[in-house]
Amino acid sequence: MNRLNFKYAPKKKTYYVDGHETPETVAYRKKYILSYMKDELCCYRWIQLTEYKVSQLEQKDGEFDRRIGYSYQIDGNNMFEFHVDDHD
Repeated sequence: MNRLNFKYAPKKKTYYVDGHETPETVAYRKKYILSYMKDELCCYRWIQLTEYKVSQLEQKDGEFDRRIGYSYQIDGNNMFEFHVDDHD
């Protein structure tokens, strides 16, 4: 441990806030957010529905097909996820 310059010390919890409002940081954050929002438009969008909601959609729209979505269970409930561009 000593050869690698490590030492035993009590673990301290820290919360980094120093410099979060400096002009450089604020400018970078604004630039980053604009870039992120632009890129977000290219991301896939998914909606999560219960089996009950999917059944309602199937009854309302005869062309709605649950097989297009991804099915899984959460706490014993059947759930479905659909990509928003898969349906009108």
